[in-house]
Amino acid sequence: MDINKIQQQLEQYSTFLKQDPTNVNLICSIAQLNLQIGQIDVAKSFILDALKNNPSDTGLQFNLSNILLANHDFESAISVLLTMLENGLDTAAIRYNLAYAYLFLEEFEKAKELFLSIIDQTNIAPDTAHWLGRTYYHLGDIDNAEKFFLEQINRDPQHYGSIGNLAMLKLDQENLLEAKELAEKALSLKSDNLEALVTIGNIYLDDQDDTQAKKYFIKAIDSQATSGRAWSGLGLTNMMNNDLDKAVNNLEKAVKYMPGHLGTWHALAWAQIASNDIKSATVTLETALEIDHNFGETHGGLAVLDVIKGNTESAKQRIKRGLKLDNNSFSSRFAQSLLLQKTSPDKAEKIINNIMSYEVKEGINLQTMLLKNIKKMKESDSSNSNSDSTYKN
Repeated sequence: MDINKIQQQLEQYSTFLKQDPTNVNLICSIAQLNLQIGQIDVAKSFILDALKNNPSDTGLQFNLSNILLANHDFESAISVLLTMLENGLDTAAIRYNLAYAYLFLEEFEKAKELFLSIIDQTNIAPDTAHWLGRTYYHLGDIDNAEKFFLEQINRDPQHYGSIGNLAMLKLDQENLLEAKELAEKALSLKSDNLEALVTIGNIYLDDQDDTQAKKYFIKAIDSQATSGRAWSGLGLTNMMNNDLDKAVNNLEKAVKYMPGHLGTWHALAWAQIASNDIKSATVTLETALEIDHNFGETHGGLAVLDVIKGNTESAKQRIKRGLKLDNNSFSSRFAQSLLLQKTSPDKAEKIINNIMSYEVKEGINLQTMLLKNIKKMKESDSSNSNSDSTYKN
């Protein structure tokens, strides 16, 4: 319904309400119409005024929960919904709203249980499978995430949200061909679909096409400025171009919005190392260590810094720890190779100044290896987000 028709209905219902000012159904309808045109405060005011006279009316309470969710006041919405459940009103709609609120608050286990409790009912919200898929994605259960994204797409082939999320899931599985096809389909349905833009940006990044990668990551940021994966992708693109100041700036934004993603913390640390900001790189990797003390790459990264600082014994201990945790740890192996070369302070400075072009293997520089390995780094098990904490689709 377009805004003009909504305005006409509002005028009509307002006239009716003057004749019947205590009609709860009319009050709820007016609130819902105001919500549709973004008049959240007006809608909330209508409902709260009505609740003063009818505090136990469940229709008013449920409409209040919708308004609170729209206003991103998730804690208050949960309070209203739990009160309704405690009072014996247990419906699929209440459980859906409650699960949705928990999902926004990153209480994924609670959200999962609630969505699962209604998923097989016939009167559920049409996008329940999508949100259950998102919940499983955040929990790291890729199989179930894929299952419910596909279930949503089977119900609604035009659901760009599930298509875009499935594209990102395929990207994470390194199925780039299918990821690109899905992302392009999602963008054909909605040109600013965040997950699809980030997916294609990463595919171009993988192809080392920095021009196209940058274009898609910027579009993703324009779509949602708090997208950690978009800022991370843009930062990695900056690193590809040796634009280190921008890389550090963008990767700092990425970890702000995606604080549990260890690969992004490592990307930031390497950009800081390449910028000869060893102090900041140390702080960055120590922060990563606090997130997950058992991630081999972090110990290896700190070992690289120890080599650069001339702390040989500490470097050896960190290398040992890093390789014990992950025998294929790239940063631990790199630190080990620097030690074997008996890197002196002068040589360490030279390495820093040329670190992105530093040849790790014959014909392969550090920049190429970094981009490859950072993208493969998994999130810490202690992190609660496999994707950004955004739920626009």
